[in-house]
Amino acid sequence: MKKYFYFSLMAIAIMFSATSCKTDKPTTPPSPGDIEFFKFTPQIVESQRLAAQLEVYDTAMYYYVEQMPIWKFEQNGGKEGVHETFDKAYFQYLEELYGGQYTWQQLMIGSFKKGNMIVDTRETLGVNSLWWDQEYVLYCYGVNYETAEQITPTYTIHMNTPAPKKSDMTFDVQITEKTPDGVVGKIIPSNKDEKYFLAFQTKKYCETYMTKAENGELVDGHPASEYPIWDIVDSFGNDVTYATGDFEITKETVLTRVNVKSTNKYYLIICGFDGGCTTKVEYIPMF
Repeated sequence: MKKYFYFSLMAIAIMFSATSCKTDKPTTPPSPGDIEFFKFTPQIVESQRLAAQLEVYDTAMYYYVEQMPIWKFEQNGGKEGVHETFDKAYFQYLEELYGGQYTWQQLMIGSFKKGNMIVDTRETLGVNSLWWDQEYVLYCYGVNYETAEQITPTYTIHMNTPAPKKSDMTFDVQITEKTPDGVVGKIIPSNKDEKYFLAFQTKKYCETYMTKAENGELVDGHPASEYPIWDIVDSFGNDVTYATGDFEITKETVLTRVNVKSTNKYYLIICGFDGGCTTKVEYIPMF
């Protein structure tokens, strides 16, 4: 899972200006002993969203909190290695991206938290949609405010997003007009009361994942055919089109959803959707 915040130079400048004036002394490394520095308690379990209450032992301590699919967490060293292998490496990448104008420590400090909180993948961590039917790890660790180095063990909670209930819904897509300016038609689902997802995307984008699906490849541990659904939902949030019942396709609908020039070739992507794909994903050429 990629990080979901990319700092603009202006945002970084504002953040650095604010944090550089802080008078808090950096937290010194504590002696772990039998102290439980952090404790997670599950709060929300949905197919695209997870949340947990995070209680901290020392409310003056700064900490870093994030989420990852279990396979990625383990791939990046788990509890012992995630700070060095992934988190620190990510902010070092940003340091290079901005030409060394800010150090990785200055960039990472903007993400530090203090005190008890609800760690919500959507509201707190900015992820519009997790993958459905996936085990995730919410994790945190105490940090030194000035050096941005880890000073406590990493604490975790493992949570699973439920799989959506499968449906037998099918779609009759009737296209009555195809022009360089768009298409006109109608989508008629067999189950009128069930929600479905629809989007128009470029030929190149769709065929990339259609080919992967034909080859039996997985993306993020999931069927390649479903990746564009997750990608669009996660990227566009509330701007995604869902429908129930018949749906009229107009030239304006297509152009708005493709978000590309009308001369590009594109596909209609459609599937049942209720917190995840409930039917097979269909790619229907609009050219």
